[in-house]
Amino acid sequence: MERLLAMMMVAMIASASAVFAGEEGEERFIQGIISSYGTSSLVLNERQTINIKAETRFFDSSGNDSSMYRLSEYKWLYVEGTPGEDGSIDAEKIYFLPKYISGKERYRYEYMQIP
Repeated sequence: MERLLAMMMVAMIASASAVFAGEEGEERFIQGIISSYGTSSLVLNERQTINIKAETRFFDSSGNDSSMYRLSEYKWLYVEGTPGEDGSIDAEKIYFLPKYISGKERYRYEYMQIP
């Protein structure tokens, strides 16, 4: 049942990503649920590959330093990064979220840049 609920949430937020061009180039922001993960990458929303680099920084939902060891399936994340050549995202920052953050709740998470 939990997996079914997670899958339904993924379908609802499939459009919860955005691409913005800035002074430093193109950046990508995405919120999603972990479908699978490893030491060098993870998959959000069953379709978006996120590459974890040595420079990738991890944070809790309050913006405090955290660790990649908190990764597990079905956890919610917010990722900031740059597009990879293969359509993946090279993560610069990964935030662990308590749940899906709706538009009404985003004011509580100052780092979130999804419109």
